[in-house]
Amino acid sequence: MSTGQLSTQESALFELVSQILEELESGLPAFASAAAEAVYKAHPEVSTHFDLRQVKALQRDVRQVAEDQTARIIGTLADEELWLLDTARKVRETLHQNLKVWKVIQQLSPTLDAVLEKYGYPPRMGRSGAGFAQTELTSSEQLPNADRIRLLAIKYWTSLMRMQQQRIDQLKQTQAAHHKKLDEMWNH
Repeated sequence: MSTGQLSTQESALFELVSQILEELESGLPAFASAAAEAVYKAHPEVSTHFDLRQVKALQRDVRQVAEDQTARIIGTLADEELWLLDTARKVRETLHQNLKVWKVIQQLSPTLDAVLEKYGYPPRMGRSGAGFAQTELTSSEQLPNADRIRLLAIKYWTSLMRMQQQRIDQLKQTQAAHHKKLDEMWNH
């Protein structure tokens, strides 16, 4: 296989990554808004003390924090190294199965939790410590555009496996050529 083919495959992989990032750019703020609404409704002991101005301020603060944190997350996820895994042999279908990527995406939750706590909502102990169950991102299926992200994730994993298999095949071909050359030299 030529280097050109490999770079074409990498280009296709990173085009998929770019599409995933576009989906996250809209999906993460939408998730944050829905999660904040769920916390708002789950805690009437706090929420009923808000007037309309405070509700609008909460919505604005959540939106602003979500947009800012999403921009940071997207910036971090632009690092190609997060997407190039050494082993993709196991069949995978979701974004959260790339643990390096998912850890970055989960950075939305603590910033969202901080806004909710600022407004008086009591955090609870969850899987990842104190916070809100509604804001805890445990799976890409929680995102509003989960179907689109899942489709792109399947394509990403398939492309990654294909790229890795081609690298393995290329290495085997190179090794076979070296062995053949060494055999020829030895036997002359």
